[in-house]
Amino acid sequence: MTVGERLHKIRKQQGISQEELGKRLMVSRQTVSLWETDQTLPTIDNLMKLKDIYSVSIDYLLCDDLAGNNADKTPPTEKYSFTYNEQELKSVYSHINKSTFVKSYILMGLFVVAAFMEAYADEMLLSGIALGFGIMVFIGIMKMYRRSKTANRIAFNNIMASEYHFDFYDSYFTVNILRNNEVTLYHKVYYHKIERVWTTDDFYIVSVAGRLYMIKRDPLTDDSVVIKNLGKNNSNKRSKR
Repeated sequence: MTVGERLHKIRKQQGISQEELGKRLMVSRQTVSLWETDQTLPTIDNLMKLKDIYSVSIDYLLCDDLAGNNADKTPPTEKYSFTYNEQELKSVYSHINKSTFVKSYILMGLFVVAAFMEAYADEMLLSGIALGFGIMVFIGIMKMYRRSKTANRIAFNNIMASEYHFDFYDSYFTVNILRNNEVTLYHKVYYHKIERVWTTDDFYIVSVAGRLYMIKRDPLTDDSVVIKNLGKNNSNKRSKR
């Protein structure tokens, strides 16, 4: 029985809905669902709360498997361990955020063009409204950019302090995230549930369930199971340096 199956079974036995459990833990129902389908593992804090709610031990909840590999009895096809530096993270996040900011600048440009067109037609009131709206869009973009930089800095620090251990199988992959040699998170990702894959010269960047996973391309061989499964999910052309 996997961790997710055990969490699901105990919750059902105690007659608690996912929504109710989420409220008691102050997490979303979707988060509880991810735990129970073995896509993520609860954090240590949430495990302590679950232990108290269910009146069981943490060892019982985790099936005596703190590394989260209980469901993976067969050896993985490929294994990789990665750490990331600041330059790599800046490159990845720049690639992902580029399309968002480009669309915003295009929108702002359209409003500015509309303002000048209205001015040319002597419709000063409408041109003023359009120009004012364009300025508001510009200010909004700048605020979004500053918030993005702050959020990225926090994320970079967390990522650079961690080690990412990937195990790839034929239909899914798992990742154990370690900090100070202690597992902090475990994720299980089925290839068919991947929402998007970006490809750069150095990385496959996988998006699923609101999370990003960065897989370095350098150690991969042409017949790699990673290329086989992530390549068909690729949603963009290879980026150029």
